[in-house]
Amino acid sequence: MVNFRFHLISLVAVFLSLAIGVSLGSGFVGEAATGRLKEDIESVRKQNGIVRDENLELKARLEDAESFALAVRSWMIEGALQGENVVFVRFDHTDSALTDAAAGAVEEADGTIASTLTVTDKLALGSGEEVQELANIVGITSSDPAEVRIEMAGRLGLFMSQTGGQLEPSSDTGPASRLTSLAETLQEAGYLTVELNESQDIVPSNAMFLILGGGSGRPGFNAWRFAIEMSSGLVEEGAAVAVAERSSSGWNLVQRVREDDRISGSVVTVDHAETTTSQIALVLGLARAGQGITGHYGSDEGASAPLPEAFLD
Repeated sequence: MVNFRFHLISLVAVFLSLAIGVSLGSGFVGEAATGRLKEDIESVRKQNGIVRDENLELKARLEDAESFALAVRSWMIEGALQGENVVFVRFDHTDSALTDAAAGAVEEADGTIASTLTVTDKLALGSGEEVQELANIVGITSSDPAEVRIEMAGRLGLFMSQTGGQLEPSSDTGPASRLTSLAETLQEAGYLTVELNESQDIVPSNAMFLILGGGSGRPGFNAWRFAIEMSSGLVEEGAAVAVAERSSSGWNLVQRVREDDRISGSVVTVDHAETTTSQIALVLGLARAGQGITGHYGSDEGASAPLPEAFLD
């Protein structure tokens, strides 16, 4: 007669069989999965090796290109900016090494840095009082920080371009006077710093303009929008303008300028501006801009070539 003990023993036997089956099956599956995992790891290891070798080869090529650029730099840019005055415009957080490198290239090309204007972080306009203060300075009625910044950039650019187009920019009347008044007021309020180098004027006659950006930090506002509006004001009077940015900055300064239909065809842009090749491009690009020829140089999206075409007087 079948009793409870018989049922209990049967159930135990069934569960024991299931446990043994699961254990054996998982062992076989585990071995197969482990084998595939080892194959995948080996494949990734080989692929990493290929990528590492490619990176090393690319690094070697870049180092060779930089060495070549260093060797020919003086020959290519010497005298390219002879007699030219260049006004630098930069932002807080712009890499100081980039500014120094650009200054060295301009001077090696026999150009002169007339002045350096630095747009400060106060332009983030973090309070309503600051928005109103700047709106009063630039002469508009607005409570929109972006609108007020754009007005400042465009007006400053236009005044600088008009001043550079004068035969005597140090005159007590006209654009030079308006530029000096605006720049001094902006400086007193903390939105701008002005450093005069070898000139008594912020913008000498026939000055060229270089807008620099890119660094480990970044401004508290859209520097690219400011650069676009300032460039728009500068080119309105036919000034030679270049916009340069260091690599891996994240500011998108050059890219945004290249994409802007209003000014893209009227300015020079240079990416990876800390490299020797791009410093050559910057100098030759400015020189060509002085003749009404513009272009986009470097290796990022939108660049037409690493360097301008052969420059001839």
